[in-house]
Amino acid sequence: MSDEHRYSALIKTRTPEIVRHAVERAAHHELSTTSAYARKAIINQLRADGFEPTVDAA
Repeated sequence: MSDEHRYSALIKTRTPEIVRHAVERAAHHELSTTSAYARKAIINQLRADGFEPTVDAA
């Protein structure tokens, strides 16, 4: 990944094993990491729910 960023905030979550495998497959399909795929999914859902992630929201 040429535009990889380092992030310091950590969110841990537990999921069923089948979800972990699905995320790994989806990330591989998109030539991404599981972290990048999950990060994108979280940001997309936040936006869909009306929460725009911004620097000043912290």
